[in-house]
Amino acid sequence: MVLATVRTVVLTETISQIWWLWLWLWLWLLLWRFRLLRRADGPALRQPPAHRPGHGGAGPPRGPLARRGRYGGDAAPVLRAPAPPARRGNGLGPMSDPADTLAGMSDDVRLRPVEPDDLETFFEQEHDPEAVRRSHFPPRDRETFMTHWATKVLGDPGVLVRAVSVDGETAGNVVSWWMGDRRFIGYWLGRRYWGRGVGTRALALFLELERVRPLHADPHAANTGSVRLLERAGFRRAGTERHGDQKHIMLVLDADGARAS
Repeated sequence: MVLATVRTVVLTETISQIWWLWLWLWLWLLLWRFRLLRRADGPALRQPPAHRPGHGGAGPPRGPLARRGRYGGDAAPVLRAPAPPARRGNGLGPMSDPADTLAGMSDDVRLRPVEPDDLETFFEQEHDPEAVRRSHFPPRDRETFMTHWATKVLGDPGVLVRAVSVDGETAGNVVSWWMGDRRFIGYWLGRRYWGRGVGTRALALFLELERVRPLHADPHAANTGSVRLLERAGFRRAGTERHGDQKHIMLVLDADGARAS
């Protein structure tokens, strides 16, 4: 009788320990999933910088932006990209390419005029540490960033700029500007949209608006995703340039260059 009682107590304690172990495991998995979601969609991953010459495919303009051209105002049409055939992405760079469908999203990629609320999104993107690492572009403080966008992007008639939206959410931006007698293009996407084909479709739409040829881009040499994206859009390599101690690849889209599709 005593032996049976002991066995019952031991069995009860074992079941209790297993139950508590399962409960702690479940809570740990829940916490781990919550941290992943924050990492994927948290405010630090919302969108990026004003573009700059020399960043072509990877960030904001560097230096004076323009002296001629046009800026598409509020009356500009919203362009929609057709859904491309699915293929595997490589996840490289702030605007790397391949055309997979975004998880939980449709393929509704559009360009539209930049709205005031977009600037906060772009600012947060510029401060994403991984985007900074890949683009080799140092993030700016809020005042410098907002002043740059107000005066040298939105306030310059020689700059053509569009916000990129995916399923109605702001995903990034594409910009073109004059630097001397050369026209440059630059862009930035939030990390959530990398390697999903959004860059390919956004660039194709923008090249329908930006008709100046030749068109230049100079992503950082280490930003292989942007280099490949531009080459697929018909840009050809035209040597290298250095900005300080940083090496950049110069790419040019000629009048007969193919466009991204």
